[in-house]
Amino acid sequence: MLKNRIIRNIFSNYVGFVLTMLVMLYMVPFLLGELGMATYGAWILVNVFFAYFALIELGLMPAVIRHVSQALALDDRDKVERTVGSACAVLMRLSLISVPILIVIICLAGWAVDLDGFDRRTFVTATVLMGLIAVIDFFRRLQIAVLEGHSRFDLLNAIEVARTFAGAAATIIAVKAGHGLLALVVIRMAETVVEIAALNFFIRRDCGIRVNPRLADPEIRRRLKDYSKFAFLVDLAVNVSHRIDGLVIALMMATPFRSIAYYDVGTKIAGVLEKITDPLIDTLFPLASELDTNREPEAMRQLLMTGTRVSVMIITPFLIMLSAYGGDAIGWWFMIIPNDKVPADIIAMSLPILHIFLGAVFMAVFDATASRVLLGTGQVKFDATISLGAAILNLTLSLILVWKLGIIGVALGTLIPATICNLFISVPYTCRLCGLPVHRLYIAVFVPLLALAALSYGVMALTSLITDNRVITFIIDGTVVSLICGTMLLRLLKQAAVVARELDGG
Repeated sequence: MLKNRIIRNIFSNYVGFVLTMLVMLYMVPFLLGELGMATYGAWILVNVFFAYFALIELGLMPAVIRHVSQALALDDRDKVERTVGSACAVLMRLSLISVPILIVIICLAGWAVDLDGFDRRTFVTATVLMGLIAVIDFFRRLQIAVLEGHSRFDLLNAIEVARTFAGAAATIIAVKAGHGLLALVVIRMAETVVEIAALNFFIRRDCGIRVNPRLADPEIRRRLKDYSKFAFLVDLAVNVSHRIDGLVIALMMATPFRSIAYYDVGTKIAGVLEKITDPLIDTLFPLASELDTNREPEAMRQLLMTGTRVSVMIITPFLIMLSAYGGDAIGWWFMIIPNDKVPADIIAMSLPILHIFLGAVFMAVFDATASRVLLGTGQVKFDATISLGAAILNLTLSLILVWKLGIIGVALGTLIPATICNLFISVPYTCRLCGLPVHRLYIAVFVPLLALAALSYGVMALTSLITDNRVITFIIDGTVVSLICGTMLLRLLKQAAVVARELDGG
């Protein structure tokens, strides 16, 4: 049943999200305090490189998800195996080609960055190892794509939570023992290898699918490449938009690693909000693909309307509270480590970044459902064009604004393109594609949002007159805002349940 599958996947996604976010919220201040600003900044930059290395798979994973979900909708399991085998064969060839290229690029990048006193040999070694992990990670991501195509998000979340906790425990032990950047990279490699083994076991046991390159089909391989070339452009654009900031800071700022650390704190808090909606949004891509395959236009319109409204309403209370209590949130977050390990200017430097990225996160969440619908309906060329345009504008503005405004300019370079492309181009286009009037979606999203924001800020103004204790006002304001927004969210979820029952045929 459609409703049961959606509920199961969303529930398991949120359980996994909460557990992994709790680990992340502890590990960021722990690592920053134990490793210091320079080593923590180096670790963040190495992860930026890792994200770009992962692009070498050329957008194959979205193509696998789409083709697997379509084959399952047609109950063609043989086609599923041939799709997976074809993708595996392509990845093997890409791996053989990419390793020497990676090593050259990594070495050049390692010597081009001003490391602000950090040991260059250690940094280059760590980055080379991360490049090799990225190649291994191709096959992990392929297995994840297979399970997503089967809508087995429950399995994926169980494996991800186990990996997160095991990796965090190993990291804490290694850092407490005095190890640094290279130890973190080795732990990442071990996590990847173990997860590949676990994923392969469950794919064979629960899905009955063999991951075998000898099952490759030339025609399916061609179709995967036709789709993936545009999905790659989307991935490239997303990585430029989300990851280019670290590179710009590394190349342009006088103290790159410290600046990256400040920037990461602000973006990490805002990024949690976007991830709050991921458990919901991630289920929509294979679902949109199935609806498109079965030619259900009304269901697609309902998916776009309901998915957008629910995802925006989920993050609304967090946006409101962090816009008012962002500085307090950063201070309270770093209370878990000793005061002498907390950078004195962490709030002053990170708070403006947090405020700017709250706007960027809202735009990303507002567009998220539309983006999944575009991918699921095969409109990946349009999505790629818009994403590339936003990425180019992002890079251009970041390079211009960083000279005058520093890391604040880099953050604005992300917000401005996201606002232009998501609000005025991507979502309106998707509405027209689905036959949904644009003004209907915007009214349904923004009228309740503005009313809730006005009411919430009015309550905050009143509580500030009663007491100036920030903990007390936070508790009162958070309770009221949660009740207001929660009531609206429950109404939306009830409407979504009715829609799902109607799509199931009553």
